[in-house]
Parts: sequence; C-alpha cells; structure tokens
Amino acid sequence: MKSIVLLNSGGLDSAWLAYKLKNEGFEIHSLYINFNIPNSAVTSKAAEETAKRYCVDHKVLNLDFGMPVDHISNMTMLSASIGVAWAKMNGIMEVYTGATGAVDEDFINRYNEVNQGRTIDRVKPQLVTPLYGIRPRGETAKMCGVENILDFSYTHTCRFEIPCGECQQCKNRAELGV
Repeated sequence: MKSIVLLNSGGLDSAWLAYKLKNEGFEIHSLYINFNIPNSAVTSKAAEETAKRYCVDHKVLNLDFGMPVDHISNMTMLSASIGVAWAKMNGIMEVYTGATGAVDEDFINRYNEVNQGRTIDRVKPQLVTPLYGIRPRGETAKMCGVENILDFSYTHTCRFEIPCGECQQCKNRAELGV
C-alpha cells in the first residue's frame, strides 16, 4: 500500500480527496496546519473528522505568529513546504493537497522543480494537486459523481468561523446542498 501525506484543511476538497485516495488504496497520513486564524477551531474539528473517516493517522501542527490575523499570505506555499518536510522525515514520496484557487500549474511545477533540486536527500517528495483545473470551483463532487455518496456537512470551507454565506466557497457549498 502506497503511503501519502494529505494536507488536510478540513474543507470540502480535502474530504473528497481523502475519500478518493482511500478508495484507490492509498495509506493516508493527514496533516492539519493550524494557522490560528478565525476559522481554525472549526476547520481543526473538520480536519480531524476527515482523518477519522479516511486516514491512518492525523497530525496537527500549531503555528502562532504572535498576533491576531484573519489570513496568512502564502498559506499554500507554507503548507506545501511543511507537508513536504513532514513527508521527507517519514520517507513518504507524495504530498497531496486539494488546494486549487491559490495555486496554478506553473507554481506547482516550479515548486516541485525546486524541491527536486540538488540536495543529498534521498527522499524528495512531490506536491500533487489532483483537483487543479477540475472546476469552476465548487464542482469537484458533481464532476466526480460522488455528491450523493459523501457527507460533506461536517466540513468547513469559509474563512470565517461562522460561514458568511456570501463568499464563493459558501455559495459552492450551498449549490451542493451542504
């Protein structure tokens, strides 16, 4: 069984990706990075639930930048780097993320190119983004035909602790009936 790291945000895409990877036979090691932003309490619980359902273990890394923040610039890059480092320490060759909106194909390719650069490390994990380019955002479940199979109600996608109902993520969830 192939082991992978899943950057688990507690969101809908992470839940769908964990479901998909488990059904493809992967051994999934969940990693949730708590950036201590307003929705962290809710997303942490959602990530834990996703891990209980689909992963062999779940690691939480708490980051504290020493000030209240509502968003961290470069969260995707930070998450990817932490995930790759954790995978490397555990001998795992791939790090999966459901992130799509904050990255593009050029970013992914350059990130992996830099990560595969000249180092003495034998383990050089790749960042894998299987959901990139699958949507208009919010269409993942519908396009993959699993919208009636999975319970997404426990996931949290809005950047606010109480869903605003106005952002694109909240609109996508409403479209899926979540």
